[in-house]
Amino acid sequence: MLQRKRRKGFWWYSWLLVLLVGGGIGGGWYLGDQRWQEGPKDYRSTALLKADIREPYLAGVSPDQPRGVLSATQLEAQRVVRGVETLRPVMRELRLTDRWVVTEGEALRMLAESVDVDLSEGEFKIVTVRPDPAEAAEIANAVAARAALALRESDQAQREAAAQRLEEELDRERLPLRRALATATEALKAEGIPIAVTEETDLSTYMELAPVLDAQVEIESAKERLREREQKQVEERRHWQKDMEVPEVTVQAVPAVKFSGPERTPFQQQGMLYGGTIGLGLGLLLMFVFWKLFTPKR
Repeated sequence: MLQRKRRKGFWWYSWLLVLLVGGGIGGGWYLGDQRWQEGPKDYRSTALLKADIREPYLAGVSPDQPRGVLSATQLEAQRVVRGVETLRPVMRELRLTDRWVVTEGEALRMLAESVDVDLSEGEFKIVTVRPDPAEAAEIANAVAARAALALRESDQAQREAAAQRLEEELDRERLPLRRALATATEALKAEGIPIAVTEETDLSTYMELAPVLDAQVEIESAKERLREREQKQVEERRHWQKDMEVPEVTVQAVPAVKFSGPERTPFQQQGMLYGGTIGLGLGLLLMFVFWKLFTPKR
């Protein structure tokens, strides 16, 4: 008499669940690792630039800033370091348009996005992030060198602008003096004395002439105002004439050994989670199918 086949329970097929969950976890780990391998790897290189920042002259006002707070002049210097006047020559020097196969505008945008500048206590930290570690270091050093020149040019431009402004202030004070000298010259000429009056001319001999006396009073008054203006400019001129420390690159950037970016483990963990979840679902489904197909009915 044939022995009747025993009905297998649903959980008898759990070996399918184990296989699929294990396979899903292993496959997810592998795919997560592959995804991490194919993702971008950014390398960070840093160059340090030491530079004195000349603050604007403010009579009677301390230029000290709260610690950690940048002044308007320092913010402007930071803008100069990563501005177009610095980055465009670097882009052309390194031939980035050819290297990256893009237009000048696109290369300039990419370069600007790759460079970050931090200023702390007169030291610029120039950080470049690129997929190629050697390229990141090359760009950081080129930006630092060009930034040193740009900062010198910016300071020189400020000095020249200040000197011109101060001289224009004195010219405005010299104008009344020139008019007074011309008035004195005309007064002497009217009396038949052909003398071109200058600041050094001694008019004491002609003081009995009323027009000359009036002109002499105006001359002395104009000279006094001019001396007062010159005296007020002494400290400011000294401020702008002071030589600042020449900007220099104190630390050259070197190619980074390690990349900066996402770690491998989160990608693997995410892949294992997804793979295990899919394996669990498929395993339960196949268990049910096998149970229905291969378990004889009573």
